[in-house]
Amino acid sequence: MTDITLILPYYESPTMFEFHVRCFGQCSDLVREHLEIIFIDDVSPLRPLIPVDFGFNVRYFRVLKKANWNIPFCRNLGAFAASHNWLILTDIDHTFLNPVLEHLIEGSWQEDCVYWFSRSERGDTGKAIFPHMNTYFMSKPMYERCGGDDERTANIYAAQEPDFLERSKKAARAVIPISDRYPLRDWTYLIEDARVRMIARRTPENHYNYWQYFKLSRQTKGYKPLRMSFPYEEIARFNAGPHPASTTAAALTGH
Repeated sequence: MTDITLILPYYESPTMFEFHVRCFGQCSDLVREHLEIIFIDDVSPLRPLIPVDFGFNVRYFRVLKKANWNIPFCRNLGAFAASHNWLILTDIDHTFLNPVLEHLIEGSWQEDCVYWFSRSERGDTGKAIFPHMNTYFMSKPMYERCGGDDERTANIYAAQEPDFLERSKKAARAVIPISDRYPLRDWTYLIEDARVRMIARRTPENHYNYWQYFKLSRQTKGYKPLRMSFPYEEIARFNAGPHPASTTAAALTGH
């Protein structure tokens, strides 16, 4: 069996968080035993993440210094704090349901490879579409070999994604798509705060800074990703067990 930590950055997305809790509530005992979940609140100013005990091994962190799009630090923090040797790195609008998680837990995976997911859009035909460059499955040693995520991209929307993909292709023996199992992606017409890009945030995309970053990183000798450069705190931790009656998914969502 493969023990896995799922890392989920959060920003102003309480409805999407409740949807995750609801889905986790439908998971099997196998998943509950072998999955750890880490939520990291990226300085949400209006709707901060409120910790909930929903019967999993789950930890909650909060970043204490604002940056524009700080997925890189959230992922580095999640990998640093992870108790398990295998990591799922994804976005808050991607939902891993029980069959996908069981497939990962029961599978045999190569530690020198990076696995890359396709995804299915909720509300369409449900067919898998192109791999998403921000959703990976890999071992912690492989994440370290890739260099982690570069926190210099924290202020540049979308720069982190191709940067990490490029470095993973160099570090891994192979980048392998998982096309027969995939997470769901929840668009804003289904869950209003699912796509944090659409939330009035801090700055728009800046393509000039995007390409300046890549120029710097490719031309500077000995360039290494910047990691663990932001302050943070752990705000809650819960252990796996029966669902507390007051915090079941039904109680949270009204369903």
